[in-house]
Amino acid sequence: MLASWFRLKYPHVAIGALASSAPILYFDDITPQDAYYSVVTKDFREASETCYQTIKDSWSAIDEVASQPDGLLTLSDIFKTCHLLSSSSVLKQYLVSMYARVAQYNSPPKYPVTVVCGAIDGAPPEADILDKVFAGVVAYFPNETCYVNAPRNLSETVVGWAWQVKYFYM
Repeated sequence: MLASWFRLKYPHVAIGALASSAPILYFDDITPQDAYYSVVTKDFREASETCYQTIKDSWSAIDEVASQPDGLLTLSDIFKTCHLLSSSSVLKQYLVSMYARVAQYNSPPKYPVTVVCGAIDGAPPEADILDKVFAGVVAYFPNETCYVNAPRNLSETVVGWAWQVKYFYM
């Protein structure tokens, strides 16, 4: 984004600019504001209709569990969170971010959308919808001791990307 903006503001200084991964058309009603997540949804739906439906249905299932007495504790137990959830939106944002990342980097040799959907669809028949979603989380983040707000070594790149996503996609 900065490369594009710099070129627009200072055309006499910059001969060109490379914006290889920038939402430069995400402004001024050129692109619908939900376009990015429409593509994420399409990726999951193309990978597996049942996976897509499970994820779609999980949002209301999360809210339903959260609304019950000790619901946040129940969700924290199901998703093995690092800390007790303060709200269901914390869990939902974690999942939205994970699904977006999975779709963005869905390429060989790993094909993470297929990995996540394979775990969701391959969960035992007795697993409920949230257990299936958690199976997808574990498939994408194997060997974690806890999820949601897991402490990670954050590089400047990761922190910078998170800051950009927060301000450009919200």
